[in-house]
Amino acid sequence: MPYFSRRIENMIANLRGLPPNASRAVERSEKSMGNVMQRWLKEHLPEALLRLEEIIERRWPEIVGPALANYCQPHRVVRDSILFIAVANSVAQYALILKRDEILRRLQQMPECRRVIEIRYCRQ
Repeated sequence: MPYFSRRIENMIANLRGLPPNASRAVERSEKSMGNVMQRWLKEHLPEALLRLEEIIERRWPEIVGPALANYCQPHRVVRDSILFIAVANSVAQYALILKRDEILRRLQQMPECRRVIEIRYCRQ
């Protein structure tokens, strides 16, 4: 069943001699409860309950910068000291290599990530 905007529906109602819909309600699309809960948990779950990878993933744009965050993501942390980063291409990997010291410094400023001392790369 096709839906029309309220303006179009009121034009049709006017042509048919019916009263216009004067409601100020906003029509919104439905969202699945699973997606809503997942988004809420991601935003509001305390970091103390998260794994190290999840903590890094939450702060990823702050750690590598918003431009690089679109081309790479944290993959996993091994032995709490080696961070594997999944990269989209060799250009992103080279940019990460150039920013390696800065990324490690930012990670080690986070209390949960102080033990991370090495970064390795893998393909997405």
